[in-house]
Amino acid sequence: MQEIKKKIYFGFSYLILTRLLGYGFSTIKFLILARYIDPYHFGLIGSVWLFFTVTDIVISPSLNFYLVQKNDNEIDDYFDTVFWVGFFRGFFLFLIIRFFSGHISSFFNDKNVFYAINYLNFIFLINSFSNPHAVYMTKELEFEKKLYSSFIISLADFIFSVYMLKFFKDFKLFIYSSLFTSFIGNFVWYYYYPYLPKFKFSFEKFKEMISFTKWLNISNILGYLLQNFDDWMVAKFLGPEKLAIYQLAYRVSNQPVYNIAGIINEISFPVYSKIKEDKNEVYNLYLKIITLSGCFGFFWVLILFSYSNYIIDLFFNNNWKETSLIIKFLSFYIIFKIYAWANGIIFIFQGKPSINTALMFIETVFMIPFVIYLTKEFGLYGTSIAVTFPIILVSLIGYFKIKNFFQIKEDKIFMRISVLDKYVVN
Repeated sequence: MQEIKKKIYFGFSYLILTRLLGYGFSTIKFLILARYIDPYHFGLIGSVWLFFTVTDIVISPSLNFYLVQKNDNEIDDYFDTVFWVGFFRGFFLFLIIRFFSGHISSFFNDKNVFYAINYLNFIFLINSFSNPHAVYMTKELEFEKKLYSSFIISLADFIFSVYMLKFFKDFKLFIYSSLFTSFIGNFVWYYYYPYLPKFKFSFEKFKEMISFTKWLNISNILGYLLQNFDDWMVAKFLGPEKLAIYQLAYRVSNQPVYNIAGIINEISFPVYSKIKEDKNEVYNLYLKIITLSGCFGFFWVLILFSYSNYIIDLFFNNNWKETSLIIKFLSFYIIFKIYAWANGIIFIFQGKPSINTALMFIETVFMIPFVIYLTKEFGLYGTSIAVTFPIILVSLIGYFKIKNFFQIKEDKIFMRISVLDKYVVN
């Protein structure tokens, strides 16, 4: 147990540095590019990524989750099957998108979308060679390698993107930088985890993995809808420029907290798996996770309400001025979202991903009509309100589910900030 705690400490530190590096590079890059490139081009490439992401998630088997929870001596026989699934999936996605690119561009009513889709589509070919051995990074808590790889990839992307400003000041810059970054990313992971695939495929193992991850796949699809349906409706009803403003507001209000919560969730799943026999340890770790995430979330909301106007005026021109008020609306959303994420990890770890999927389905059912109606009627302000109400409802339902799992009699999980060992599971 002491060794696990040591790995948790160092893993958390490495992941914080990883997120800070990635967020720092991407933020500085964004600030530089935003001074030369209009919001329209940001929104246009954002529209294309919306479709790419949903296509990627819908046809994603999520096999790495299965490998993480398997014993170390059992996973070697699965790697070749995982590689070839990813390989054929990448080529399949490339062909599907190539075929439907015209229909996609007509949905967004923009001829430039057609150009962007057909060039960005090559990312799927590059990523079809993804390295399944990289799962050891999560499984063995080797997050220092993630830090090193993130630094290399982020630095390369930053240098390349800024250099490309000499030649492009429109959406084409994002296309070429994305292709370049995908190639560098694959190269780096093969460097850290050397792997040469064999021409071997096991349908039995594939069926076994799919059986485990089916609820995760459904959750991923619902998660995409929850994360991006609002972007789709903004792009459809309000256009690329408003989409760019909305995505910037979301980035500023949610991304810092999302990064911290992402770090915690990324390290908590393999740790939960290692201590799953001790329910008290799981409960205490869960309390620490929601306390840490919640405190950071509330602190960030206070900063946004106090300084969002100043932040936008300082770093952006008048084209982005509307962003500051949208930031304040969206800041409430992230408080409840990080709590829902923490609960979702518990449901998945205890072998009940269907609970997490059901909660996400409830949130989706409420969110979709709200977003459509309020976006059309009230623009970006309506969209911000529409995504917040459903997550509040789901957080309350998740709270009672967690109480039932841990057999908690007290009603103050949210207030557990200190003296956590005093609360013992019955």
